[in-house]
Amino acid sequence: MADHYIGPTYAWVVGVVVGLLLLSAVNTAIVASVALLFSMAQDGDLPPAFRMLNRQGVPWVPLIAAVVLPVVVLESARGLEALGSLYAIGVTGAIGLNLGSCSLDRSLVMKGWQRAVMTGTALLMVAIWVTIAVTKPQAFLFAAILAGVGLFLREAAQRRGGEKVEEERIVPLGVKEEAVQDLAEDGGRILVAAHGMTASAKFALQEAKLRGARVYFLFVREVKVAAEVVGRLENDAKALEVMGEMKKAAATEKVALTPVYCTANKASDMIVELAATLGADLVILGGTRRGVLVNLLRGDTVREVSSQLPDEIPLLVVA
Repeated sequence: MADHYIGPTYAWVVGVVVGLLLLSAVNTAIVASVALLFSMAQDGDLPPAFRMLNRQGVPWVPLIAAVVLPVVVLESARGLEALGSLYAIGVTGAIGLNLGSCSLDRSLVMKGWQRAVMTGTALLMVAIWVTIAVTKPQAFLFAAILAGVGLFLREAAQRRGGEKVEEERIVPLGVKEEAVQDLAEDGGRILVAAHGMTASAKFALQEAKLRGARVYFLFVREVKVAAEVVGRLENDAKALEVMGEMKKAAATEKVALTPVYCTANKASDMIVELAATLGADLVILGGTRRGVLVNLLRGDTVREVSSQLPDEIPLLVVA
């Protein structure tokens, strides 16, 4: 249409803009789907495999599901009418289910007319859903398969003893919370954040030995999802291995060590928060080896910590 009324150049520009908008919408849908599946796994409604992370901290099983399933649907449903029926039966079913559940829940405080309107709307959505299911059997089959797979995965997770992952407080392991203030040695407190026996971790032990300070070794498991993340140390094999190595090194150097584990969307926020909470006398980080483009996309932890850290807490970067 743009080519016919204005010209080929304008048509090309419109095509590029619309394409970018579609890519943005697809990206938003994938991010939301990954967050939803990951959150359900944290609540014990999906198998633990949906909590597994790749090296970048992204749940890779939900990511594959969020990308592959829409492709399968698009390839299976030919034509806009078929896709529209799949969308309609999903939307009306979700609205009807949510409104119906809320209207029947007597523990929810609402006025009589509000409950009546909610019930009427739910019945209307259910009627529309039934109409679509009768007139569009392929849409009903799609909804039934999707619901069946979801219920099967939930039942499998429950049978395997799936439980909700409770949030773990940021308290040094093996130390009572009320005793945190008494942990510092005469030489102060040194906070080092690392994912292994890196140069920064070794330097922190040496510096603590010279000062007679206590080292707080922070392992932050970054989870790149648009949702609240929680985690447990016993479920993180890599963190257990790293902390075991750090404890052995600290025992060899005869340095007081307090390991700390937490999960977060951004490691820099957790480092700054813990440094301020503990009143650290020194924060030690390792220099990044990632490329400029990766730092631009994911953020530079050292730069972010440097900009947020209180002025009275010095930051030392070990290359």
